[in-house]
Amino acid sequence: MPCASHTLPSIGEIVDAVDEVNLMTFDFNSPLNSELVLPNSPLYTVPEDIDSDGGSVDSCIGDWTSGTSGTDGGAIASRDRINVGMSFDGWVYRG
Repeated sequence: MPCASHTLPSIGEIVDAVDEVNLMTFDFNSPLNSELVLPNSPLYTVPEDIDSDGGSVDSCIGDWTSGTSGTDGGAIASRDRINVGMSFDGWVYRG
């Protein structure tokens, strides 16, 4: 599932139908959306990341568990049902 859970209108119904949720917490930064060389899967928001939406593993998990993204204002999933998918590859930046 993407970190931008608010873009999926029936996300609550989907989460209720499964035991676990796999979140894609990678490609927050790349040469496609930033001129800075930044982590692909930052654990926390990188202060220097002024070009993108400031995504990070921490903010993604927070969106899904804090109640800010649910259509009814409630949390979408509890932390014990979330699996984090991280990328450990890299990009080539040419300037």
